[in-house]
Amino acid sequence: IFRDLINYNWPINYGNYYLTYYFSYFLPSALIGKITSYRIANIFLFIYSYICIMSILYLINRYLKKDSYCALFLLIFFSGFDALCMLSDIFSFVQLEWWNGLFQYSSNTTSVYWVFNQVIPIWLLLSLIINSKDSKDILFLSALSFFYSPYATICLIPIMIYFFLKYSNHFLLLFPF
Repeated sequence: IFRDLINYNWPINYGNYYLTYYFSYFLPSALIGKITSYRIANIFLFIYSYICIMSILYLINRYLKKDSYCALFLLIFFSGFDALCMLSDIFSFVQLEWWNGLFQYSSNTTSVYWVFNQVIPIWLLLSLIINSKDSKDILFLSALSFFYSPYATICLIPIMIYFFLKYSNHFLLLFPF
């Protein structure tokens, strides 16, 4: 997808079909790649991702109102049951994220490895939402999140509603919490 965003004209057309994957995260780097080369675009994508992850850590620490390695530890190691499965011989799964048979929960590190283009922007937007004190900002960020990952946005709706109502002036008059 990234290489196609660099090599082909936008919108990308494959005969009768258009590229409709979650490619919003790739666009700034792909634009650099169109101007320069694929290799430089990859370097820019790495730097861009690194800056986003560092911003996420900063915003989490800002929300917690203290500098802590706990945020870094949780971001790297927070995981589902797959960590226990990996340490045990009881479970023998090819993909540890499917340990319960019905739902998949990938660890944060696994998510960054496989679907960083969806995970990193949603984490960044969520970090911005929890740090925002203005309901208009929360509405804008909520709308922006849909371009990066519609499924993640749907899962974030309760959190977005909570923070929107928390910082909405009309709601605070009724229920000050």
